[in-house]
Amino acid sequence: MAGVTQVVRSKEGDFYHNRLTHSLKVAQIGRRMAEFIHRLKENGDIEEVGGVDPDVVEAASLAHDLGHPPFGHVAEDELDHLIREDEVTDGFEGNPQSFRIVTKIARRDTGHKGLNLTAATLNAILKYPWRRDTGGHRQDKWGYYHSESEDFEFAREHGRAQDDQQSAEAAIMDYADDLAYAIHDLEDFYKAGVIPLGQLLSGGSERDDLVDEFLEEENEKISDGFEPHTFLDALGEFPLANELKTPYTGSTQEKAAIDSLNSYLIKRFIGLTGQNPEDSFRLNPGAEADTSLIEFPQQAQDEVTFLKFIVMNYVFHNTNLAAQQYGHRQIIRNLYECLMEISKDQDRLAIIPRRFQNTIQELNEKDIEDEEEMRQRARVTSDIISSLTEKQTLNLHHSLTGDSPRTVISRVLE
Repeated sequence: MAGVTQVVRSKEGDFYHNRLTHSLKVAQIGRRMAEFIHRLKENGDIEEVGGVDPDVVEAASLAHDLGHPPFGHVAEDELDHLIREDEVTDGFEGNPQSFRIVTKIARRDTGHKGLNLTAATLNAILKYPWRRDTGGHRQDKWGYYHSESEDFEFAREHGRAQDDQQSAEAAIMDYADDLAYAIHDLEDFYKAGVIPLGQLLSGGSERDDLVDEFLEEENEKISDGFEPHTFLDALGEFPLANELKTPYTGSTQEKAAIDSLNSYLIKRFIGLTGQNPEDSFRLNPGAEADTSLIEFPQQAQDEVTFLKFIVMNYVFHNTNLAAQQYGHRQIIRNLYECLMEISKDQDRLAIIPRRFQNTIQELNEKDIEDEEEMRQRARVTSDIISSLTEKQTLNLHHSLTGDSPRTVISRVLE
C-alpha cells in the first residue's frame, strides 16, 4: 500500500500521501470517533444501532483501501472495462476488491482463505453494502462481487443495518475516510504548488471565482445556507494561518502550520470546536434504509464537500495529470493482455507472482466451458494486477514488453 497512490504516482514526490499513510490516518480518526461516541452516549443507545467497537472501526479503516490498484482510479476504470469485455459482469472496483482480498486472497494461515475476520469487521468494511447493478447508485460503487456472496451474507447476518444501509461502524469508517482524503489532498497539492491556498485564505478574485463555480456546480450536494466564504475566513484566522499564505518552501514554520491546520480541521469536522460536543454525532436506532444509523454534523459535511471540490478544480483538471493517466491506462491494458496470455501457457507460469501460481494452475486443470474459464481467468488477472505496487507494475510491464530488459538475476517483482 505504501507503493500505491490515489491520484499521482507514488514516486513523483515525497510530499504525497500514499494508500498506507492514508489508511493509517483513517484508522486514527475512525478509532477516535468511535471512542468519542462511547464517551458521549449511553451503552444502550450504542447497542441499538448495532454497536460501535473502536477495534472494529480501526480494523475496517486499515483494510478499506487494500483493493485499490496501482495508479489509482484510472486503473480501476481500465480494469473494470477490460474484465467486462471478457464477460465478467460485475467488473472491477476497489471496494469489492478489498472485500475479496480479506475474504479470499490474503491468507492468515494455510487452513483458511482470507483473514478470518469477524462478521462485524467485514460489515464495517462494506461502505457500499450491495452488488453491482445496471443503474442507479449501485452501478458506479458496490461492495462485493458475486464470488463473495456467501461472505457478504455472513457479514450482514447479525447486524442492525437494513438493505443498502451501512452498519454504524462502516458509517464511521466512511466518514473518517472522507475527512482524511479532503484534508491530506489539500495538504499534498498545496505543498506541490498546485493549490493556491494563500489566495483562497486571503480572499480576492481567485477565491470569488472558485466559490461561484462551487455554488453553481455542487449546489445540490450542500445544505441551504452553507457559506464557503465563511468557512475560508475561519481557516484564515486559525493561529498559524499566515504561514500558509505564501507558496510552500518546506520551512519548519510552514510544516508546523500545515500540521496545525490538519488538526484544526479534524476537530472541526467531528464537532469538537462547537459549543456542544454531544451534538456532533446523533445515533438513529431503527433508521430507515435510506438514512444513516449515525448522523454527522451537516455543516462539517458541507465543508468536506467544498474541500473536495477545491482539489477537483485545481488538480483533476490539470493537463499534465491527464497525460500521465493516459499512459497509465496503456500500461494496465498491456499488462492485462500479457498476463491473460501467459497464464494459459504452462511453460511460462513462472512469470506469474508465486502467490497466484497455484490458482492459475488449478484453473488450467479445470474442465469448464470456455466462457466460464475466460471469466475466471480475467478475475484472477485483475487480482494479480491490483496486488502490485506502482514500481512492481512498471518493472513487470517493462520486462514483458521488452522496453527495459532486466538481467536474469534481477527480480521483476522486487
